[in-house]
Amino acid sequence: MDAVGYCRADLASGASASLAEQKERITAEITRREWNLTEIFQDTGSAHSLREREGLESALRAVESRRARALVVTDLTRLSTTLDGIAWLVRASGRRAWKLVSMADQVDGEDPAPWSPCVTAAVAPVIQYVTFDCHDPDALATFWSAATGYRKEASPDPGAYAVVSDLDIRTPALWFNKVPEPKIVKNRVHICLNAQSLTDEVERLTALGADKYEEHSSSSGSRWVVMTDPEGNEFCLVAVSRA
Repeated sequence: MDAVGYCRADLASGASASLAEQKERITAEITRREWNLTEIFQDTGSAHSLREREGLESALRAVESRRARALVVTDLTRLSTTLDGIAWLVRASGRRAWKLVSMADQVDGEDPAPWSPCVTAAVAPVIQYVTFDCHDPDALATFWSAATGYRKEASPDPGAYAVVSDLDIRTPALWFNKVPEPKIVKNRVHICLNAQSLTDEVERLTALGADKYEEHSSSSGSRWVVMTDPEGNEFCLVAVSRA
């Protein structure tokens, strides 16, 4: 089985030596398992957030696209120092069927042993995906990634499906599934996005390929705009209340 490694170290704490040690341990572990090491990715700096780390992004794309089927680290804090971050990674590995292995934490593929109770509690929602049928999954996922700020995950077959997810364990991912038939009638389920300024957000999303459909207000003072994404799926922009 092909596997990738990931290591991280803070610049202030002897990063070069630490990275070298982590790489050596990761290589030895993958060799012990008789897996094939394809690459070890690395970052320097803090690990509070999963965002804006080029090495981690590359490692995740490798397993999400199935160029590798396992991600190996020396310990979970190399990936994230927050429970939510670790829980997202464990959940993501389950959703996309890749193995997460941490040598120091007894996290081993399908059995994240000591973390299971914490992760289960943190991943309380049972909704994993909101699914869109569409003609071009990759293009529609690109739109929704830009619209929401969610991360577009790598797909082994962008022509068949694509996934967009928030780096937040409490938020369902968006799944875009290719189907032959076009959209015909109004959606019975749709996504609502908060907007600080309806005018500015309509302008931004229109530039991304959306269209403004209808504008509404209620007797209570609520305001929202019905939009359609590039394949005609309705969604709403809801003005954030300033009361």
